[in-house]
Amino acid sequence: QDTPVLIGVEHIAKKLKLAVVFLKVTQSKRFVYEYEYVLITENAATETSMEVTKRWYAELEKAIRLKPELYLWSHRRWKHQDKRPQATQTSEHKSAQYAPSLTQVQPQL
Repeated sequence: QDTPVLIGVEHIAKKLKLAVVFLKVTQSKRFVYEYEYVLITENAATETSMEVTKRWYAELEKAIRLKPELYLWSHRRWKHQDKRPQATQTSEHKSAQYAPSLTQVQPQL
């Protein structure tokens, strides 16, 4: 299902030609956490549009599937269903009223 995503990190990283990393957190025992940096790209400016965001969210999804109990479910990213009329859901129309989804965003650099 379409999910609102934040694209600011990709936009800034592309503009400044920065590396992007994902911080993977795992719990080894009670109150003990381990952190691992997963490189998404060394230079975001060389990536195609939305590629950095897609890979970052793919890493997030892998982390959630591996250890769902560590995900902060209070984020509730899927609690609001898209209320746009059916005809506009499949179009490329961007409504300022709704957050952009991964399939709809075309960042302007």
